[in-house]
Amino acid sequence: MASDIAFMTPTVREADPTRERGTILRLLRAFLSPDIDERRLEWLYFANPHGNARVWLLEDNAETIGAGAAIPRKVWMSGSPKVGCIFGDFCVSPNYRSVGPALQLQRACMQAVASRWSQIAYDLPSVSMMAVYRRLGFQSNASLVRMAKPLLMDGQVRSRWKSSKASRVAGGLGNVLLRARDRIRRTDRSLQIRKHEKHFGKEFDNLFESVAANTAEWLVERSSAYLNWRFREHPNLDYSIWTARRNGQLEAYAVTHSREHGVQAADLFGMDKPGLVETLVLSLADSARGGGLETLSVPILAGHPWQKRLSEIGFYPRESSPLVLYSEQPGSNIPGWLTDGDRDS
Repeated sequence: MASDIAFMTPTVREADPTRERGTILRLLRAFLSPDIDERRLEWLYFANPHGNARVWLLEDNAETIGAGAAIPRKVWMSGSPKVGCIFGDFCVSPNYRSVGPALQLQRACMQAVASRWSQIAYDLPSVSMMAVYRRLGFQSNASLVRMAKPLLMDGQVRSRWKSSKASRVAGGLGNVLLRARDRIRRTDRSLQIRKHEKHFGKEFDNLFESVAANTAEWLVERSSAYLNWRFREHPNLDYSIWTARRNGQLEAYAVTHSREHGVQAADLFGMDKPGLVETLVLSLADSARGGGLETLSVPILAGHPWQKRLSEIGFYPRESSPLVLYSEQPGSNIPGWLTDGDRDS
């Protein structure tokens, strides 16, 4: 006798993140990362000064099998603030990882822009997620490339030399050469580079507004409220903040955190002045080298003029992440500035 089994098509609905946070957390831990906890959910979805997150759930009968979120990100375009968001926390049960359910879920997330809740959305997707975007007709608009600068040669030498004595000698010589190269590079001695131990204050608001007013493309707002939330109040990562001041006036800053055997700049922002970014970054390199760290990484928008300036002080391009933009706003094809800190978490 023939079976009468009915195959149901999964459906998508918008969730209530407050009421359904237990379901959302369970999905994220099961299908995205077991390290995601309640503190991270509270921070990312509800404490963001740009607004609360929206979440969509993929369901099959009574079973919840996937989730996707839109995290608010206020962006500035041509000197004016706009409502934006970044897509994130996208996950689907392994039993439903054919392209169809993923397309269905991502289409629902993208309605955040189509419904005018957000004027521009962006994502830095994984390889598998990039395949979903291509099926939806989207290509990568640009990419975020990790620029890396070697600070110490010890690790590289140890991996190539069998003799411990020879590796110490070669590593020591290589370290001397790296230090000497940085010391002769041109830096702006009128700048004061200091570690910033306090919260972000009004001077960071003023710096962002000054830079944003002279940027034709779009960039994520870096207000003091946003910076404090994103970096000072992060539930899992400890960040260090470094400032570059001239006569007491803030001109640039960097936000760093530990990464394997090195340090990475999660954010780098400031005025576009000759020697400014070079002086700040070389100071970061000197501090990291003094702490025994082997690499300084600065993820940066590929093709941005600062990429060339980093290359001139010893940085090399490494792996990159595609950038996808979705907007009905004219002139929003490429951002003016993007860093690793502009990710969803």
